[in-house]
Amino acid sequence: MNRRRQALRFFSYLIAVPCLNARAQAAMDSWYSPAATAADPSDTTLALHADFEEADRSQLKAVEEALATLPMVEISALMASRLAAREVAEPAGKRLFLVRSVRFAARGAYTVTSGSQSIRVHHHSLGFDAPIVRQGLVVALAHRPPNVYCSCSMAR
Repeated sequence: MNRRRQALRFFSYLIAVPCLNARAQAAMDSWYSPAATAADPSDTTLALHADFEEADRSQLKAVEEALATLPMVEISALMASRLAAREVAEPAGKRLFLVRSVRFAARGAYTVTSGSQSIRVHHHSLGFDAPIVRQGLVVALAHRPPNVYCSCSMAR
């Protein structure tokens, strides 16, 4: 019975330690800033390619420079197209913003919600012990919310 307990402890350690490392790694990046409260049910969920685009990974240096001091900056349609590596038109009645995001370097998808008080960017993925990376999103919004929240998660 004692050996069985030891084996269970060992296997639970193998499972728990990578999860802790992923959380600790996310918390160490200054762009990681999860919301302390739940999203407002009236917030709008934005759609990929209609309301937001991922910045091309080759543009990471430009993204980090633009977002060095602020989590969100207004950009032109020309700059948005360059960062997204595809044509981005400014929708009527909206402005384009470059927004911080963090994600684990694994397959996944973004959920972006916007409300009057915040924009929430969350990347969820599947994988094992992938490193955290920064990414920019080009987002079309009617107004600039005062708060930007960035988070990521990984399921096994």
